[in-house]
Amino acid sequence: MADCPATLERFRDRDFRDWHGLPPCRWQDAASLFTPVGSGPGSGRLGNSLQRFFRVVETPGYARTQVWLDGDSVIAVEGQRPRGAVDTSGLGEPDAKLDAAWDVLSLAKGEHVWASRGLSILSKPNGTVLRVMAFAPVPLREYIETLRPISGSRERPYRED
Repeated sequence: MADCPATLERFRDRDFRDWHGLPPCRWQDAASLFTPVGSGPGSGRLGNSLQRFFRVVETPGYARTQVWLDGDSVIAVEGQRPRGAVDTSGLGEPDAKLDAAWDVLSLAKGEHVWASRGLSILSKPNGTVLRVMAFAPVPLREYIETLRPISGSRERPYRED
């Protein structure tokens, strides 16, 4: 079984060759490898779940990285706009190719999900990787319902205050 620091290093280095998911990790594991940014957590939603908390960290492999938490337990690590190639050799076909949104982009079948391997990669049609999400292996339905990042802009009515 892989240990947390070694797996987080592979995430940092964008090395997902023969990836088998995120092992149990604590916030302290991530904070010792990545540089925390800011003084506290942010919040957002994953899947259909209630609000979740994350910490933003700096890592050389991505323009922005968020460590998603349940208390002190790391439930996912999300890297946005990878700096360099993302190596997925040896993963085989994804469990699903899902339609997804990224800011104002709608990406048909743009999210490739290896839920059984704890990995999701969102890409543009030209192959540019926008987001990498690592988590413990779960069934596809569980990924969609509890871990899938909510992305995309939402229209809101105009209000004059």
